[in-house]
Amino acid sequence: MNSSRLDIREEFIALDTNEFHFALRRDDRYPACAKLLFERALDLRLHVPLQVLKELHRRLRQGDVRKIFDALESARECRFDYSPGDAERVKYREQQGARKGDAVIIAQMQAAAVPFLVSENRHFLSEVPNLPFEVLTAEEALLRLDSN
Repeated sequence: MNSSRLDIREEFIALDTNEFHFALRRDDRYPACAKLLFERALDLRLHVPLQVLKELHRRLRQGDVRKIFDALESARECRFDYSPGDAERVKYREQQGARKGDAVIIAQMQAAAVPFLVSENRHFLSEVPNLPFEVLTAEEALLRLDSN
């Protein structure tokens, strides 16, 4: 998908689970993650897919989940999508080489027509052909925010 012409301020974007982890831990390797979530959320329309919600609740302590929800509340707009994703879409993406959790996220984002996924470690998704969204790092997302 070529979403480079879309305004990241106007479109919904989704953050990969690891964006939240790096932001919470204020990981020195990924300072843009914390900046995007904790300082720039007010500029964003955030979409949170069910798979990401499940992963956050499964992997984080309750206090950390609360910090994330506090940050999400500061977003310009935030919507939670509790749709599980179409099973046929998931199967199709798995056949293209995506791992199960990634195939689920692809299907959920496609169903919601979200044009951006922010992730530091999903570059392998570039190997899956014809993704229905653009994958950006947090740093790239910040650059797009500052250029629009």
